Amino acid sequence: RGEYFFIRKQYLDAEDAYGSIIKMGSTSSYYELALYKQGWSLYKQDRYRESLEVFVSILDRELPVGAVENLEATLEVIPRAQRELVRDVLRVVALAFSQIGGGPALTEFLGEREPRSYEPVLYANLAELFIDKERINDAAAAFYGLAERSQTPPDSAACHKD
Repeated sequence: RGEYFFIRKQYLDAEDAYGSIIKMGSTSSYYELALYKQGWSLYKQDRYRESLEVFVSILDRELPVGAVENLEATLEVIPRAQRELVRDVLRVVALAFSQIGGGPALTEFLGEREPRSYEPVLYANLAELFIDKERINDAAAAFYGLAERSQTPPDSAACHKD
């Protein structure tokens, strides 16, 4: 049902349909997909903060505990399907933060939660998105947010795509 509604751009109905699968719990073979698509359903309704809650929960599930700051090194240790999911979730997380205030919004969001080892990757992806769009001041603000939150200097490899 969720896919039926999502394809027809009936995102509120899709959100509800995916929610019914999520309520079944992680024992459902569709749980992960339902989380992912519910996040996208929220994003498509311009409910960026709510979508971020869902997408961050996916990253919490999929990235290894103690994930390193360098995304590529982290992704090497997880299965390919999981790797593609993580890459796409990181992309939509950057898009969502670009909609709600960029680096300062990311810093505020993270400040309301327990620290995560992959925070530098979130900042780096957001900065890269802004660089690709030639929004250099916004990219600088994202890197500044990373420097503010980080107790140690960021790994330069985390801040650049190959």
